[in-house]
Amino acid sequence: MPYDVVEIFPFFNIRLGYNTGVSFSLLSSFGANNAWGIIALNVVLVGLLCYWAYASNKRVEIIAYAMIIGGALGNIIDRIFMGAVVDFLDFHYGGWHFPTFNGADTFITLGVMLLFWDAIFNKKTAETP
Repeated sequence: MPYDVVEIFPFFNIRLGYNTGVSFSLLSSFGANNAWGIIALNVVLVGLLCYWAYASNKRVEIIAYAMIIGGALGNIIDRIFMGAVVDFLDFHYGGWHFPTFNGADTFITLGVMLLFWDAIFNKKTAETP
């Protein structure tokens, strides 16, 4: 069967899944009927992220935006050619399963975490007149 689960470690499988929605399969019913709408929204968001990256003068922000943009573009390519985002990384423990995701999702998440890290720990002291 082409959708068999391949156990790699006791806590990690390779499991084929198709996400027609957005993160964690939210709005899946919308995405199945309007894939091009989700693609258009993603392209607009990538454009906005490109603008923010271009406008930034902080290396860490530029790297974070590049990670998010790269992941988003990977997911856009999946949607264009497959009609959905192909997910395959399946982490679990006992009866608990984290939602299946892919490498692009990993870069998006790491990029967002890097932006949060930078915002929290690399604050510049506001200049006072």
